[in-house]
Amino acid sequence: MTRHFYILFFLATFAFVGESRNLDQIIYTTHYSIEPASFILEDSKFPARYEDEVFTRIHKDNFSKTENENLVESGDDENLDYIDFFDDILLQDTIHNSPKKKEHLLQPHDDVQITVNQKKVDIFIRLYTQRKRKAFLTGLRRAPQYYKMVQRIFAEYGLPHDLFYLAMVESNFNYKAVSHASAVGLWQFIGSTGRLYGMRYSWWHDDRLDPEVQTHAAAQFLRDLYKRYDDWSLAFAAYNSGLGKVNRAIARNKKAGLPTDYWSLKLPRETRGYVPAFLAVVHIFNNLEDYDFPVPSELQDWPRYKKVRVKPNVSFKQISKKTKISIADLKQLNPSLKYSTTPFSKNSSERFFLKVPEESVITQKQLNSLKPDIERTFITHRVVKGDSLWSISRKYNTSLKHLYASNPSLSARKYLRPRQKIIIPITFSKSKQKSSPGIHIVRRGDTLLAIARKYSTNVNLLIDKNYHIKSLNDKIVIGSKITY
Repeated sequence: MTRHFYILFFLATFAFVGESRNLDQIIYTTHYSIEPASFILEDSKFPARYEDEVFTRIHKDNFSKTENENLVESGDDENLDYIDFFDDILLQDTIHNSPKKKEHLLQPHDDVQITVNQKKVDIFIRLYTQRKRKAFLTGLRRAPQYYKMVQRIFAEYGLPHDLFYLAMVESNFNYKAVSHASAVGLWQFIGSTGRLYGMRYSWWHDDRLDPEVQTHAAAQFLRDLYKRYDDWSLAFAAYNSGLGKVNRAIARNKKAGLPTDYWSLKLPRETRGYVPAFLAVVHIFNNLEDYDFPVPSELQDWPRYKKVRVKPNVSFKQISKKTKISIADLKQLNPSLKYSTTPFSKNSSERFFLKVPEESVITQKQLNSLKPDIERTFITHRVVKGDSLWSISRKYNTSLKHLYASNPSLSARKYLRPRQKIIIPITFSKSKQKSSPGIHIVRRGDTLLAIARKYSTNVNLLIDKNYHIKSLNDKIVIGSKITY
């Protein structure tokens, strides 16, 4: 009797597990709408944690940017394994089947030919319209200010209209966005790729922060990628993860006799969600009213400007006072200048291009009369073990307030990292500066900074006048002579 009971119990348990597994299959494979034209949001049983993981992996660096004036570097997120959850079933369709609703100013043209894995796209549609609705709305509100500028530039390069929405996936239309891989700007360029397409950056400036400059670079990059693959989904994958990873994935599939389309390749997890995210964004923009998103009422014109030549190390405050152009206008037109001043240069004859309003009345003579701001300069401190912001401020006789102002990524809540660069502002009194050179004999305990302060000059001028000194970190020998 007892033996029969255990046998029956075992069979019943096995049957229940089998039913549960079948139920799971039904939940994960049949609940999504196949036709985009009839897509309806349901009360899905798809686990919420997987939705968060899919979204976080693609947008961990883009939808969480702060709106501070300067760049804020975001931290790394954990490596999320969400792609393995998807089935291999491909529900094929094309984005051209998206229904045409009432047209609006940001209406997609459906001119990017991509085969759709509708199941994966639907996941992102649900995320953007429900759980991450607020983040999507933020990007939607930013989009009108860039639309005309981006479309004008893309038209110059013969690119499809709908590539505009890729910036939503990349940065949520935040031109100050910085990723965990140090990709910067509206189109998220890393430094090496940016240099290939003509963008330069230094401590003083970063061309990647200029939306117009970066859009030209993105247009060239996307055009080159499409010429390479003749397939937009592969071009997007290479834009996200690099040509090397895509080429190796294609080579592996060819060797194994497998298809080489985007959906068949074994790509990094983030890249496997990149194209579905783009297709979801286009679908939502095609159906803003259906998802109760506000329809934009107007598109903003990109500011018109002209370029003038300005001396190095000249602050916006000086330029504004001389030309009557507001500091706000100068900042808006020159977002690549990170500290509201033209870049520092030891060569006083060097000139930098500055954008000013097209209608402004300004002469080169006015600009030539501006003098470099030698009262204020900056040096770099590299963090070593045991450093704190307080100890660094004491070492350089500056305040924590000035350190925070010069280093936007610093926070009292964040730890300093070894070899991290800290920008130290150094201020000098113009009235005390000497016009005639002198000689200082180095004594025990002297530093270049201490000598510069003693004679009311700055470190860069000391380095300029002393050929044997190459940088602030060079050791100076007791008894040697320093010209100041």
